[in-house]
Amino acid sequence: MIADDSSPGNRWCRGYAEFTRKVQDDDEFRDWTQELFQHIENAAHSPDGATERLVRMQHQLVELIDLLDPDQARFPASERTRFRSAEPLTDLEPYQVSRLGPARQDR
Repeated sequence: MIADDSSPGNRWCRGYAEFTRKVQDDDEFRDWTQELFQHIENAAHSPDGATERLVRMQHQLVELIDLLDPDQARFPASERTRFRSAEPLTDLEPYQVSRLGPARQDR
C-alpha cells in the first residue's frame, strides 16, 4: 500500500507492521478493509469455493509481472506459469510446478 504522506516522484510503500498498525488504529481504514479481510477469511476456510477468483487473481498478477518486466530480467518465463482454472487449489502441493499451466510466451 502506498503511504499517504509520500509525494509524486518520492513514493514509498507501507511495511507490514505499519499496515497492521493502521488497520488497528484507524477506524475509517479498518472499515474500508473489512470486506477484503472477510474475503480472505472465507478463502482460507473454504479455498475450493474461492478457486476461480484466486486463479483469476494469480493470472492478473502474472499479467502485471509481464507488464513490469517485459524483458524477463527479474522473472523468467519459467517463473510466470499460470494455474489452470479447473483444478481445485487444495489439490496442489506448494511449488508443484508440473501441475501448473504453461507460461505465456506471447509477450
